[in-house]
Amino acid sequence: MRSNYVKKQGIFAMMAAGAILMVLAGMTAFGGESKSGSGDFTLEGAKWLLTEIKGEEIGGIETIPFINFDREKKSAGGNTGCNVFGGNYEVLAGDKIRLYDTISTMRACIEDDRMEVERGFMSGLQNANRYEIKGKTLKLFRDKELLLEFRGEKK
Repeated sequence: MRSNYVKKQGIFAMMAAGAILMVLAGMTAFGGESKSGSGDFTLEGAKWLLTEIKGEEIGGIETIPFINFDREKKSAGGNTGCNVFGGNYEVLAGDKIRLYDTISTMRACIEDDRMEVERGFMSGLQNANRYEIKGKTLKLFRDKELLLEFRGEKK
């Protein structure tokens, strides 16, 4: 009985991973740098590499977590440093944002601090309700509390 449960969990994880990878593979770059010439990136125009969680720099992990946004599909996805994830997002009035229906693969990464970084990253994404882009920096907030900070790279 336990064997069937494990098989079903493995199949589900493989299907979820495949779906996430298809979403990520279909993402297209929108924007790039802003039209104002200020050098600011747009939300959808960059690959956003995680640099800080609640004001503390991340480091010491092999794979740098990142997120991409796709305006056409209203999807967001990336890598937590351990697992691949994807979901939906919407930009509301002004600087308001909502990320929802997020799914991810379920690898257990015991090397370095990957699981701790992943928990902070995913929690920040789920709790974010406001964003700010200045130059090549994206910040996600819960009201006034800074949750996550990213450095933009051209896609």
